[in-house]
Amino acid sequence: METKRSIGVTIFGIVEIAIGAPGIIVLFLQLFSADSAKYLLVIPGLPSLIFIWLGIGMLRLKPWARKANEKVLFVLLVIVLPLLILFFLGLFHGNFIERLIPLFIIAVIFCAIFYPPIYFLKHPKVKKQF
Repeated sequence: METKRSIGVTIFGIVEIAIGAPGIIVLFLQLFSADSAKYLLVIPGLPSLIFIWLGIGMLRLKPWARKANEKVLFVLLVIVLPLLILFFLGLFHGNFIERLIPLFIIAVIFCAIFYPPIYFLKHPKVKKQF
């Protein structure tokens, strides 16, 4: 019997595909541009393909897609957030307090973006759909 996909899983899959689509557009624009460095195609292309692949897997209720999404979101939270913090620490040369306020705001925004989907994917009702 086919499991019914919830609205949350549908939205999650569509948002992932929407996140990946601009990167694919940039990939094709760079691919057909004569003056672009071809080795830079990996920068927007690979993450975009991964997001589109995971979004399609979520829409098809594939168990690997839910597990992979948990891991990708966790990696983004654990790796990208510290890299952004290091970037901003190097960017601002002012007072330490002046540097902490934007870092705190970035950390809160990142946590607000990545924690809810991780919690959502671990919810028993969502796991039951896969």
